[in-house]
Amino acid sequence: MSKCGTKYLGAEVYQSYNEVKHIYHTCKSRFCTRCGKKATTEWLRRTWRDLPEIPYVHVTVTMPKQFRELFRTHKEMERDLPALASRVIEKWAKKNFGASLFIVAVLQTYGKWITYNPHVHMLVSLGGLDETRRKWIESLPFPAEEPFEPIRTLWRDALTRYLLTVHKNGALAGTPFASAQFESIIRVQGMRTDWQVNIGKPRDRKKILEYAGRYMRHPPISNARIMSYTEDEVVFWVKRKPTKAERASGKKGPIKEPVHLSLKEFIDRLVLHVQTRYRHGMRFFGLLTPRRKKALKEIVFQALGQPILPSPGRQSFREMCIKEFGVDPFLDPQGMQMEWKRRLPAQRE
Repeated sequence: MSKCGTKYLGAEVYQSYNEVKHIYHTCKSRFCTRCGKKATTEWLRRTWRDLPEIPYVHVTVTMPKQFRELFRTHKEMERDLPALASRVIEKWAKKNFGASLFIVAVLQTYGKWITYNPHVHMLVSLGGLDETRRKWIESLPFPAEEPFEPIRTLWRDALTRYLLTVHKNGALAGTPFASAQFESIIRVQGMRTDWQVNIGKPRDRKKILEYAGRYMRHPPISNARIMSYTEDEVVFWVKRKPTKAERASGKKGPIKEPVHLSLKEFIDRLVLHVQTRYRHGMRFFGLLTPRRKKALKEIVFQALGQPILPSPGRQSFREMCIKEFGVDPFLDPQGMQMEWKRRLPAQRE
């Protein structure tokens, strides 16, 4: 990741009459901020055409810390969380308003400390389609204030039932989670009323996609947060609220505090968030499932009086640079076209 875009990964050589330019290869790592930016841009372009120009909300659901170790050691159960969370939103909308919604869900497993903390982010349309009457319902009254009932209770009950079913079916046999004690923990947590759910303010399509993109493709830690690293230690900063004493001394706003980890501890934390191969980070539900999108997309856009946008196709490196940065990487300072000449192999340190 630290060698991304440097000579250590090799390069393509382009040349004009006036200049020779090396365009260095990128690392393609999921943890790289630079490569994550490119992935986010591609995701935004593909998703843009499937979503109508209507308001959306950002919904986040979490779980008690008592369940984190179970999901950390049973990675196959992680995949069920986005579907479980999306069904909660779909059930609430269908039961109360007869509406089907646009839902994009992504599982995020880290917080600012890079420790394991699974939670689900969802991009949800504020309106929905009444499939029976083929009519668009403009705006659903999503809960606007904490504790965001009844979404919180529905999520708590859904996850609790899921865990009790897994426990009863013997899927946890041979692990500490198969005990009667853990079943008791599930039931106790299922009665608590302090589960954390958050529903953001309505945003238009452009803003909600830009906002959600940070969660959809964001690596566990950005390069900018890494203060220093050696063969033995990595130092990065986290933001925290000032203490009473610090506020009394005049300090305001969040404070950046350094965190010191051995190289092994840092890598051990990072690998907790590596996705299983062939598993998609983003999941599509409601009106965005392939079957329903094919059957209902034209109906939805007609009901809203909006055109269906054509597929954008894959964006080239050159197109992305021009659109995102306003720079054509294949023109020299005099505006002359540069041509590819050769490839440089990766160099060793």
